[in-house]
Amino acid sequence: TKVDINQTIGANARGYFGERRGRKTGRLLAVAQVALSLTLLMGAALLVHSLHNMFAQNLGFDRDHLLTVTMDPQSARYNGPASAALYENLREQLKQVPGVRSVTLSNHALFEGDSGDPLSIEGSPETDPNQLHSRWTEIGADYFHTLGIPLLRGREISAADVRRSDPVCLINEAFLQRFFPDGDALGKHIRDEYPTTRETFEIVGVVADA
Repeated sequence: TKVDINQTIGANARGYFGERRGRKTGRLLAVAQVALSLTLLMGAALLVHSLHNMFAQNLGFDRDHLLTVTMDPQSARYNGPASAALYENLREQLKQVPGVRSVTLSNHALFEGDSGDPLSIEGSPETDPNQLHSRWTEIGADYFHTLGIPLLRGREISAADVRRSDPVCLINEAFLQRFFPDGDALGKHIRDEYPTTRETFEIVGVVADA
């Protein structure tokens, strides 16, 4: 066959140098891939570590074997006293279910609380109205016992409290430290100053933060 020697040598040379360039590019891609993989692995390790820390975090309540249920009695035409009687009847019946250790009620999802209402606090040195506010949740009997939140002082709200005319409340450690730095809060009164929920409560207990 007729072969152009110059053209063949030139093609071989270009192939050789092209192959070298290809190998160099391949090595660079491999290095970049390894570096990216290491970055992703470190990110994944940090994520797993963060998740482990979150699960190991002490939340202040017993999250194991805890079931929350939301219901709306008004949709079934329960209102006022009938609604309160329904809740208490349900609580008593659920307590009889095998395996159920405790049952309680609240008007908000777990630790959600209402928006921060303005307060008047008896015996508190805090006078700045911008600081006198707190979230609150209406709860039933055995609320803190059911959630496993430690009671530090005083007592819990009982079924008898639900029936009495003078409302009572419990505060947590953060509330105590903020408004009663001397630690003397039991027996003091808190007044919710929001126009539609204005009511005075006696402090009967202090619980741990959660």
